[in-house]
Amino acid sequence: MESEEREKAGKQPSDLTDWFWRWTQQQKDYNLNELDIAQLLAANTFGASFNTTVVLVQCLCELATRPKYISLIRQEVIGVLRANNDTWTKEGIDSMKVLDSFIKESHRYNCFDHAGTPRVVKQDFRFKNGLHIPKGTVLMTPNAPMLFDEEYVKDPFEFDGLRFYELANNSRTPEMLRYTSTNPHYLQFGDGKHVW
Repeated sequence: MESEEREKAGKQPSDLTDWFWRWTQQQKDYNLNELDIAQLLAANTFGASFNTTVVLVQCLCELATRPKYISLIRQEVIGVLRANNDTWTKEGIDSMKVLDSFIKESHRYNCFDHAGTPRVVKQDFRFKNGLHIPKGTVLMTPNAPMLFDEEYVKDPFEFDGLRFYELANNSRTPEMLRYTSTNPHYLQFGDGKHVW
């Protein structure tokens, strides 16, 4: 098994399968095997596949109704692949800024949860301004209201596939505008100490 060879060589896990295999080897009391690893991967994929599928469908629908973006995205992908010997690499994917912007705008424009990231308050909490949140309160982030608030998004009801690309080009912190980044005004993935 490749994971065994990587561990013997002292190499870091290369992917989730490798990570799960190493974890199962540390759990000697549980007698976990390859089938257990496959079940862990399936459970992980099931949890992630709904959101991934929804975002992919949103992007495909937006491309179908806004064909002007197809050639821009295609040119970027072809250029990056050529620069990487027709191989998909993490660095190559990270360099696809037009594609990243289009995906993020599709997700913003088609926000499927008006309120997200539900959390239960575990103990009474008082903010510095005096606001008291009692234990047991369920809090959620206002996803859609923030994504369509003109205070944070210029022309929020207009789809602009290059919105985040252009914002990033004019920013001192362009990485904060990537699809997977978080900030207090883009709450699709939550925010707070745990993401920093």
